[in-house]
Amino acid sequence: ILKFKVYVDNHFYTAYTADGIIISTPTGSTAYSMSAGGPLLYPELSNICITPICPHTHMFRSIVLDGNSTVSIKLEKTEQDVFITYDGQSSYKLLGDEDIVISRAEHNIRLVHFEELDYFSVLRNKLINKTRECAGE
Repeated sequence: ILKFKVYVDNHFYTAYTADGIIISTPTGSTAYSMSAGGPLLYPELSNICITPICPHTHMFRSIVLDGNSTVSIKLEKTEQDVFITYDGQSSYKLLGDEDIVISRAEHNIRLVHFEELDYFSVLRNKLINKTRECAGE
């Protein structure tokens, strides 16, 4: 279990004792955040969501922030190895007293869709219907 202090726009938000923290956006890590009890983020919004992973206290829930916010995470010193993972793709071992800072990129990316996507249909097919299959319905 790790201890974190979280700051939003240089203001102290809270301290977590948890297995980790998920920082998600509407296009990245939303499903992982949802599996940890976080909300779905509608893709047309510009948000950042902070979701603790198995927090020591159940009073801690996700918070949804404006997409222009800067989130800083300060990890208390620990004897165990700690890793940061970017959208499940690459992991990097933290060396100790680094601060993790998450903010909006300077440039936006434009995504190309070759067919009309219905967000709610995709949501039903990928998440809701899969949940029913797992439940045996």
